[in-house]
Amino acid sequence: MFHRDSRHAAEPNDMVVVQITRWPTAARGAVGRVVEVLGNINEPGVDTQIIIRKHNIPDVAFEESVEEARRLGSAVKPADIKGRTDFRPVTTVTIDGEHARDFDDAITLEKLPNGNYWLGVHIADVSHYVQEGSALDEEAYERGTSVYFTERAVHMFPSELATGLCSLNPHVDRLVQSCLMEVDRRGNVVRYEMHDGVINSDARMTYTAVNAILTDRDADDHRAVPASSCRCSS
Repeated sequence: MFHRDSRHAAEPNDMVVVQITRWPTAARGAVGRVVEVLGNINEPGVDTQIIIRKHNIPDVAFEESVEEARRLGSAVKPADIKGRTDFRPVTTVTIDGEHARDFDDAITLEKLPNGNYWLGVHIADVSHYVQEGSALDEEAYERGTSVYFTERAVHMFPSELATGLCSLNPHVDRLVQSCLMEVDRRGNVVRYEMHDGVINSDARMTYTAVNAILTDRDADDHRAVPASSCRCSS
């Protein structure tokens, strides 16, 4: 039951958030008031809002962390690159699903004279931007993880980081933590190195396109990849 004039413009079949004002007993039902209308149950995205509210997932970033992220800017600064291993001349790609919302890992691959492969795995260097005890650190600790839905994501960090500086988008410099591995023909790691690095991804590839190239030998998919992204021997 709702208080009179407490429906907050809700319509039949709307999903709403309700504040309980009188708890139920054995003799009477609960009474409450609508504090938010999520939308009609049949509208796209309303089911996601229901899950977010049900599990108390924070859907709005702290103002302090958003401001801190904005102060970092939208591009890697020359001072950030100083002292890092420069992988920008090496062909680099990300490989994710077609509907991925951020890109936090990339790879490089070169064939060595001995027949082994020099595989680089480059992970977005979030730690460079998120200092211990900062507003960004506190919010990340509070959230614990990003949450992904079919049509959207609730990120652990504000979008300025999650889909900006810490997303390995193509054709922009990005800071990374890199592991370089020599892999033999049996897939064994013969040796490895760790680096603070900087990359500039050549292409955003998908699992479907990569499978077509490697398994189906699809010529169209080969042509879809920039020429600079195909120089490694196979």
